[in-house]
Amino acid sequence: MIVIICFSPALDIGYGTVLLKANEKTRTRLKATTTAAGAGPNIARVYRAFGVEYALVLPLGGEIGHLVERLAREEGLNLVVVRADAHTRTNANFSDETANHFNIVQHALELSEEECKSLLQTAAEKVGSESFVIVSGSLPAGCPGKCPNHCLVRFSELLKGRGNTRLVVDLAGAALRGALASKTVYHAKMNLAEASEYFQDESLDSDPPNIRGCADAAKRIVLNGGAQYVTISLGKYGAVLVSQQESLYARLPPRLIGGINRVLSGGDTYLAMMTSEMAAGHGIEECLRMAIGAATAVLQSPDGRCRPDEVRKLAAEVLVDKV
Repeated sequence: MIVIICFSPALDIGYGTVLLKANEKTRTRLKATTTAAGAGPNIARVYRAFGVEYALVLPLGGEIGHLVERLAREEGLNLVVVRADAHTRTNANFSDETANHFNIVQHALELSEEECKSLLQTAAEKVGSESFVIVSGSLPAGCPGKCPNHCLVRFSELLKGRGNTRLVVDLAGAALRGALASKTVYHAKMNLAEASEYFQDESLDSDPPNIRGCADAAKRIVLNGGAQYVTISLGKYGAVLVSQQESLYARLPPRLIGGINRVLSGGDTYLAMMTSEMAAGHGIEECLRMAIGAATAVLQSPDGRCRPDEVRKLAAEVLVDKV
């Protein structure tokens, strides 16, 4: 069982137009799309496609929250809803025929401390004796102690006596620092910008990326006990995955990188596939190949859906080298 905790779900409203111009009225080509969004639903879609057992625990509030729940259940996503007083956020996504994408993302849902405790307790009750728990996205200000590491330490306390539970995080800023400081993390994922902020090293966020620099930085987290595995995702350049035993760099051949139709959910898809492959006990290189294949498949898909046959086809082409 994989338990997904999504503190800040959203309603995504998507608009398509011919060309976006500043200071001009822009008409949409088609009816706007509405989608249950946020890291949690993105991860859950991957698991639904691959038949992975999971539970998505998330807070929803207001009329937007009810709409997000209805849309997610219509997709067949396995939700465990905790009611919140605050209204679920709404994001807007715009695309035009020049392949430009614009994303406007509201701040994270605010939870009271009691609501946050209820969410963590509900998630803990779903955890079995051999579970992975994914915490991804923005943490709300109402987390216990108003500090992310307090939130994760509280959650770890709730899991005591529940067997071998492995915590996976994809966070940023203070939330990422707090998670790694808690020393409860099994696998931490960050992108180049998040790594640059965490390490206070602008050279990490370069194009093309400094593969050795990223691997060395990630290794410092591992050696300090912040996490057993650390991923730094590199966009079209692939990803670096580091553990105590080895540092690996994975990417697809350049001929297979073109045709990106989306800028959202690639990182969520990578994390979803990496976690399910780890949970299945597969070797780390196989996990990495499947994760890169899945992320690429979603970004190249016109509808943003993860199709197992396409994922496996791309995974077979992934190149993995030791750093």
